[in-house]
Amino acid sequence: MKRISPIEGMLKTVSAMKNMALGNDIQIRKNALNSKIGEIVVDTCCAFDTNEWETGIQLNKKDTNWIIVEQYKSREKAESGHIKWVSKLKKNPNLKLKDINVWGL
Repeated sequence: MKRISPIEGMLKTVSAMKNMALGNDIQIRKNALNSKIGEIVVDTCCAFDTNEWETGIQLNKKDTNWIIVEQYKSREKAESGHIKWVSKLKKNPNLKLKDINVWGL
């Protein structure tokens, strides 16, 4: 797992937010995988803060927090991981998830 400092993560997040506001975020989401299981969202993309592929899960629309459950070295592995997490959550929507804590907080 690739970890980054919270300050580096925050700076990259602010930069990405600026790009999104300017409409320059097309590349960030270009190859993203996104699935919904009821209110659960499983999203796999190459994250702008770590430059690693990762799967994040949002349990419902009211909760804006994302639980990052896994990172991958390639899009192919990310696609397999995404399918795995979707399958797990379809079988058990109440699955206890553990955040991998990329920022080390």
